[in-house]
Amino acid sequence: MLGLLAAAGCGDEGPTANADGSPPPVFDAAPRPDATDYDGAVLCGADYSERRDGSNDPFEVANGTVEGTSLTFSSVSVSRSVCGNFRPDQANDAYVDGDFYSFVVAGDNPQDLRVVMSVPDASPADNILLRLYRVDAGTPILIGSARYRRDYAMTVARGLEQGQYWLGAVAEFPARETPLAYTLELTHDYTECAVIEEAPDYTEADDGGGSRGNDTVAIAYPEAPQLTSLGGDSPETTGLTLTPQTPLRLSGQSGLVASAGDNYLDRDAFLITTAADTTELELVLTWADADVDLDVYVFAPGDPPLDHTDSQGVGISDIDDEVAIVNVDPASAYWIWVGAYDTTAQDGATALPMAYDLTLCPRTHGVSPTR
Repeated sequence: MLGLLAAAGCGDEGPTANADGSPPPVFDAAPRPDATDYDGAVLCGADYSERRDGSNDPFEVANGTVEGTSLTFSSVSVSRSVCGNFRPDQANDAYVDGDFYSFVVAGDNPQDLRVVMSVPDASPADNILLRLYRVDAGTPILIGSARYRRDYAMTVARGLEQGQYWLGAVAEFPARETPLAYTLELTHDYTECAVIEEAPDYTEADDGGGSRGNDTVAIAYPEAPQLTSLGGDSPETTGLTLTPQTPLRLSGQSGLVASAGDNYLDRDAFLITTAADTTELELVLTWADADVDLDVYVFAPGDPPLDHTDSQGVGISDIDDEVAIVNVDPASAYWIWVGAYDTTAQDGATALPMAYDLTLCPRTHGVSPTR
């Protein structure tokens, strides 16, 4: 199920091509602003500095528009960066401050993009979100969302076609008394998580004859995930420890059962542990090309409203391979959850029961392959 966030009015996104139809320049950085010429201008060492904090929110600010950066990302780009401030005086009913910036992906070849947000002075009390949108016919569509945890927020989007994209930096309540500076860095993503073909490291074993033994978490959109009310269900203890650069394979089956009241049919939860140096995890969920939509989530044990998948990485989708990249804590336990989305009202989910495989690729954040 693909979560979409749309709003009309895309504002000043910047050029998609030169006047003669050729691609725009690889990088056309706007000149540094004079703080007296713009509302809420920020001066910093990034490729683009925020110029109009009072009006760069097209979602919650009246007459607000996205802030055009003139930045272009392509196959020959090394990195691009944007800096800004969260200001408490910008608070509205939805959040403290939302800053949105447009940029262009150029070139004939799709790009794999990694966006990392750094907020050096952030505290655990600060609720900060990073967002990435694709602009389709003037409408921004959310394709990545990440919550700031520990020292970073990150979202990865692979296979981006040329066109307009937006970055969003959002500070939720509670508001702090002083502005908070942030930087968004765009780089190529060279990480890989190849699907494992060898025998699984763990195979589902405790779902029971009714396919309810390991359900554990219920998801009824738009509410936050919650523990099920079934009783007697619990995550399967896999004994797997996720160590950087050591991929593992987990296999299971999504059973042919009706919904227990939420948006999913069969639901399978598995308990895993991260190693002392594991701070990033990629998950690739694969299954046969058939009429069933499987989704994968990562939860904090016993606290499903704390959904690491939604708050860090690639969003839920209806493509054949489900991919998520999440920010995880070292030496910590997590629940990995796989569910079959309920499309029976549309005469869907006809291919259940369905076997699936989940490839887990643990990493140390910031230590990844480069080219």
